[in-house]
Amino acid sequence: FARMQCLSGATCRASGRCVTDTVIKAQLMKRVLIVVRHGAVDPRWKGICYGQQDVALCEQWIQQAAGIVEPLAALKPVTIFHSGLVRTRWLAEQVAERLSIRDDRERAQTMVSDSRLRERHFGQWECKSWDDAYQSDPEHFHDLIAKPDTYRPPGGETTSEMQRRVVEWYESLPKIEGVL
Repeated sequence: FARMQCLSGATCRASGRCVTDTVIKAQLMKRVLIVVRHGAVDPRWKGICYGQQDVALCEQWIQQAAGIVEPLAALKPVTIFHSGLVRTRWLAEQVAERLSIRDDRERAQTMVSDSRLRERHFGQWECKSWDDAYQSDPEHFHDLIAKPDTYRPPGGETTSEMQRRVVEWYESLPKIEGVL
């Protein structure tokens, strides 16, 4: 990775790192891949394992998003990938709108939904509090971090399976020049 830059200055309280809209630029041949994490979700999801659920963005984040939409649109991406969930699709739509992409056909070619970009699938834990998730498997819950290759939440996927899914997406990217 050539450079890491946070466009909003938002930081995670737990780690102190920028996570809300961290932008990572990776120079690949004459292609630039920009990865943007979705914005903050609606506060009612605080403490809830939402995983792949389609949860709404925080209204305050939506109001502040112009600070990231303009710089992303200025890069003139040729393709905007998103997970299909509203928390990623919303930003993709805003950037496409700034690029004046209003024609449905052109929009469909520019904005590409790919479920491989979704959050980890937490199975039966989704829509439950993290406390309830812990109580469902207190002896092994910490294996979520300690054993990423083998620990699977009930009905979900391992960390390594999620990683393979995203790497598969990455390796399938079109071999074109431009900003993705």
